[in-house]
Amino acid sequence: MGGGRFGEDASELLRGVKCVLPDSAIDALVEERHEARMSKDYGMADAIRDDLLKAGVHISDVEGTWTTSDGRRGYLPQMEGRKEDRIETPVIYQLLRCACV
Repeated sequence: MGGGRFGEDASELLRGVKCVLPDSAIDALVEERHEARMSKDYGMADAIRDDLLKAGVHISDVEGTWTTSDGRRGYLPQMEGRKEDRIETPVIYQLLRCACV
């Protein structure tokens, strides 16, 4: 299951999935994915993307956005991502794992 891959429709991928993550958690995970991609840790970046999709968040690298199953949207980080004011990754990743169960 891969969210954000070319040609996939977000509404189809998110059908039947309820997103319970707050925007701040989604933004923190999207930032963490961005950092993994920048450091060429594509396995981690793909795992975060796939877990977000299971939690009801579709990543579109083409559009530079994320979309939730309940219609919320946000933007992916630019090349120089912000690190301040973000939740620590282990805590936010645990939140994500709980939301997927």
